[in-house]
Amino acid sequence: MSTLAELVAATGLPASHPIRQLPSVTWHIANPLDRVGIRTLGDLADHCDDEMLRYTGFGPGRLTKLKEALATLGGGA
Repeated sequence: MSTLAELVAATGLPASHPIRQLPSVTWHIANPLDRVGIRTLGDLADHCDDEMLRYTGFGPGRLTKLKEALATLGGGA
């Protein structure tokens, strides 16, 4: 699967677009990111998978769901 930055770029959405407003992104995904200051696609693009998995409450399943949501918007699913 692609990197977060690649997936974000493929959506064509502005960097200021809130993660919470992405289809298929539930509070289960958004809340742990919000707690560490990742609120927009631009914020998200600055992080790698390993960093994301270190955040409390954000495990591999949530990362996969987030990447799938981004891939769907970018036409990669």
